[in-house]
Amino acid sequence: MKTKSFKMNRLFVLAVALMTISVNAWGTETEHYTYTFTQKQFEDNTTAKTLGTITWTPATVWVGDDGYWGYDATKGQQWGSKNAGLNYVTITAGASITNVSKVKVSASIASEGGCALSIKVGSTSLVVENSSNTSVSLTTTNTTYTFVATSPITGAVTITLTNNKYKKAQYIKDITIYTNTPDCTIDLDAPVVTATPGNGSATLTWPEVSHATGYKVSWNGGAEENPTGTRTYSKSGLINGTQYTWKVKAIGDATYCNSEVSGNVTPAANCTVTWKVDGETYTTGSPTTSVAPGGKVSVLPTAPATPASCGDAVFMGWTDHEVTNGSVPSPLFKTAGDAPVVNADVTYHAVFADRQE
Repeated sequence: MKTKSFKMNRLFVLAVALMTISVNAWGTETEHYTYTFTQKQFEDNTTAKTLGTITWTPATVWVGDDGYWGYDATKGQQWGSKNAGLNYVTITAGASITNVSKVKVSASIASEGGCALSIKVGSTSLVVENSSNTSVSLTTTNTTYTFVATSPITGAVTITLTNNKYKKAQYIKDITIYTNTPDCTIDLDAPVVTATPGNGSATLTWPEVSHATGYKVSWNGGAEENPTGTRTYSKSGLINGTQYTWKVKAIGDATYCNSEVSGNVTPAANCTVTWKVDGETYTTGSPTTSVAPGGKVSVLPTAPATPASCGDAVFMGWTDHEVTNGSVPSPLFKTAGDAPVVNADVTYHAVFADRQE
């Protein structure tokens, strides 16, 4: 006999271990809701009661009388009594709960036998932990019973006490609901961010990250914020010459994990760009005259006519070097795309050269 008992214990421990592994494999389980009855709450057949963060609606069926509701400090909310026969009582959460994985209820009955506890999420019955049963018989001792889902379920939680002997008081002391958010399995690509400094400001931009559901930005270790544009973030009121740290996070979902990237940017006063032809300032075509450090001019002046001092020479492009006779300046550019990066105030000079036959 002792040998049989030992084997059953070993099987029981194994079942617990298997159940624990199964639940943990879903993802992260958290306590979503808990409530302890410290006084009588329900006192009729239909009036909903808000218990903590959930509003519960009762439904009761009595046997030949008007019902009884009470409270016991040890056992909690009471339905029925020796003189008030109860067939069953249910209490149903007023709103759907996402990814319910487990529900614990502390319950009891006034005398042994005839009363069972069961729990559903939506239309799906949960099973008693470490068994395949969908209900459990109550005892006279207030006991916590754990019901689990085979996988997280979304729906309203319904707790049912069924009494097939009728003339007994039934009690619920505590209710705890757990939810489980499945862990993601695939990492999103990190955002590829371009940080552009401005005069007392900075702007972050990035292309779309495939499968991302949104983005968050934090600045100098502060709280996360939403982007100011679809995939842009602008920050003003910064101090020129001060380095700031930014972080952009791509938000995933149950399958795709969040990813993030960080970097630094130092705001600075814009650089002044001056254009000159034959030593004179030239503004025809409304060219770019101010550029953030690290940027480029976006609009070039209209190509200038050859000044008289250059004879038959033709316009070749722009350079940031002083032009002297006989020298070939470098760099030399004729389009904004070929313009050099600007990191300080700069003057661009027009370059003219004789035609080559």
